[in-house]
Amino acid sequence: MLVYAKPSFIQACEIYYGADYAATLDKLTPSWIILVLIGSAMLGGLIGGLVGSRLLKKHFQKAGVV
Repeated sequence: MLVYAKPSFIQACEIYYGADYAATLDKLTPSWIILVLIGSAMLGGLIGGLVGSRLLKKHFQKAGVV
């Protein structure tokens, strides 16, 4: 919602949570934050994949499969 319809999302937050919450949320979510979130998700996935790959390789070698 923050990417496609930020003004209406902020307005809905103001109705449900109050003006202070909506103002704070608006300050904390500039338009470029979505790129940071996507980048951190990709980096986390890459690191998790590498760690998982090494763990699986270690255990398969111990079991004699590889």
